[in-house]
Amino acid sequence: MEKIEKILAQGGKRWQKNGMDRIYLSKAIKAEDGMSRKVSNAFYAAVDKAYYDVTSDKLVYVKSAWPYVNERIESEFKRICQ
Repeated sequence: MEKIEKILAQGGKRWQKNGMDRIYLSKAIKAEDGMSRKVSNAFYAAVDKAYYDVTSDKLVYVKSAWPYVNERIESEFKRICQ
């Protein structure tokens, strides 16, 4: 439960329906200053649909073609959960 509270405190939005329990991360995961427009667009496209699946205890997002974007999302999620 502590992990859930941390994610919610950072701006995550919880959604529960039909046995699904998710926390959407679009407001919790932050971009890095200085991202190029292309990288920034790819980052926000991935983050807009990213969520933490409470039931399976997994971060879920559509992987980007930009490795930096994937690394940034995963590192920000780890930061939020600490």
